[in-house]
Amino acid sequence: MDEHTAQLYKTARELRMAMLVVLAVQALVGLLVILTLWAFDRPLPYLLGLAAGGGISAFRLRLLQRSLVKTLDMDSATAQNMTRLQFALRYFLTAALVAVVVFLRSYVSLIGTLVGILSLQFAVYLVGYMERRRESQRFAEQGYPPPLPDDEDQEEDDFDFL
Repeated sequence: MDEHTAQLYKTARELRMAMLVVLAVQALVGLLVILTLWAFDRPLPYLLGLAAGGGISAFRLRLLQRSLVKTLDMDSATAQNMTRLQFALRYFLTAALVAVVVFLRSYVSLIGTLVGILSLQFAVYLVGYMERRRESQRFAEQGYPPPLPDDEDQEEDDFDFL
């Protein structure tokens, strides 16, 4: 396994763990909101929707990981076509889940499903934040200053005088 593939597996593992944390927090917050604001509503449909949305997000992450590993060894045109096909497949699966939940809305909450689907995005933000903190700590321990911003960020700062 080369360095890029190993890093890809490490990142995917971190994202899965962050997704579990995010889903647990979303479940607790959702239960608190349901039990305090809608005391007579059933929390089970929300939890089922959260599990369905979180499950499809985890499956989409696994498909993305497999797609990236496969495309590392392909030529550019084939990799581009493969990436587009996998992208369409992942979003078709998400749309299919939402359509099924719309038909089963008395048993599975659509809001819970959408929150579960968005858990992957929250997990990405969480992993990015944790990575920045680890990097800052590493620089502080080594005595080096933090890295300078990219040139693209610098271009935005050039117009501060306006």
